[in-house]
Amino acid sequence: AAIGGMDHIFLFPLPFTYYHLGNVAMTVLLLLLAYSFLFFDTAFSLIAFPTICFVLLGMRDVANAMADPFGGADFDFNLIAVKETIFNECRTSCEAKDEPFLAQLGTSKMAPKVDDSGNFLEDTDTGPAETEVVHSNAEAQAILQERNAALKVRNRNFGLPFLTEQVHLLAQLNTLLMERIHTLG
Repeated sequence: AAIGGMDHIFLFPLPFTYYHLGNVAMTVLLLLLAYSFLFFDTAFSLIAFPTICFVLLGMRDVANAMADPFGGADFDFNLIAVKETIFNECRTSCEAKDEPFLAQLGTSKMAPKVDDSGNFLEDTDTGPAETEVVHSNAEAQAILQERNAALKVRNRNFGLPFLTEQVHLLAQLNTLLMERIHTLG
């Protein structure tokens, strides 16, 4: 569902008329603000008006930059890094060793037990008792090296958690924006 929503956002971006409507509204707001500051008899208005204009026009520029996050500007997302991250994550997931628990999921051992009337029975078999696994020092070092190598592959050349968080926040922002547009239109 999330991928379908992203496809919808990319296929139907913000209509061009909304961009112009926002610019016209910003211009009218700044003109009215300039007119209202004419009636203040304080020196503070000489500092406040340019500051307000700077903040509002800066927010407009940030919104313009966020409208196309995968463009070619220096501050846009690095598509090559995103593709390499996704590829490395998929490769790491595919090459991971199977866990014994996952192999048992389809077997009758994992199925719930029922009586003749269809009521679930209490599972009294808790399975084998857990035993403590003791590794030699060399085995522990090998396990740690394998873990560190896997983490290096996972986080190669860029901060994967940061990039994942940025893409997630961008998707949430786009979703909220599209919901607002649909409620207005």
